[in-house]
Amino acid sequence: MISGHFPLAFLPNMICALAADLIQYKTKLKENVRVLASYIVFSFGLMGPILPLWFMKNAYIDSLVARGKDETYIAGVFAHTSNLMLGLCALAVLIGAVAGLGIGSRLMEKHFQPTIQSHKG
Repeated sequence: MISGHFPLAFLPNMICALAADLIQYKTKLKENVRVLASYIVFSFGLMGPILPLWFMKNAYIDSLVARGKDETYIAGVFAHTSNLMLGLCALAVLIGAVAGLGIGSRLMEKHFQPTIQSHKG
């Protein structure tokens, strides 16, 4: 809310974080599948600020009007709001989560695995 987002924008992030924890700690999936699924679900929480554009349009418009935004601004906000764009946003989150997890895993192996192994001996 401090950043100016719609007041309920934080809710999907909280729900996805809780779901990611449940996947990580309460499922019997193999570790690498569990980590990947958990991180993907967590990453979908980042869509929270834009979800009201599709699912709470009238409340979002009321919020913009209350903050002094004019009709031209509001029309610009909703100009590219389509089901296709929602799908593309979700696909971008999915691709970004998988790529980010891959990069993070490689960096962790590169920088921390040699340290852990050298302390074992």
